[in-house]
Amino acid sequence: MAYAYPLEFLKGLYDSEGSVSPQMDNKRRALKSAIVFFTVGDGEVKEVAKTILSRLGLEPVEEYEPPEVRVIDGRVCEFNGRWELYFYGWDNLELFATIVGFREGKRRRRLELLLRIRHMPPWLRYRIWTGLYIKKNGRWVEKTTKRPPRAQPNNQNA
Repeated sequence: MAYAYPLEFLKGLYDSEGSVSPQMDNKRRALKSAIVFFTVGDGEVKEVAKTILSRLGLEPVEEYEPPEVRVIDGRVCEFNGRWELYFYGWDNLELFATIVGFREGKRRRRLELLLRIRHMPPWLRYRIWTGLYIKKNGRWVEKTTKRPPRAQPNNQNA
């Protein structure tokens, strides 16, 4: 079924299991690039998605995390193994947005913002992104205030 409707398959997969995130250099206060990824526990689903993405010109990198046991809030939790497929770079981000994209609101907003700021200097992308988003529990979430910061370099004396 996935090969009969490859784009619909990818759209559903990315809407449910995918994400988009900036690649930050916090030391230099620069937003360097963007990464699009999804995580899935089913190896067959991963292989189908990888094949379709490759046919579309997006060459994903694959990583596997084996099963593990962790203690969370005093409880023992077992996690199954999972695969992550990802690709990064502005050209790949634009190709992904054109072909697949996100239908879900917050992921779509992050993707659209990254596409709007991609041609700006890295320091300005960083400033705009961190003015709108904050990282909580390893995830980027929108700040409650929606006003972006002023777009001026730090070294200007105005």
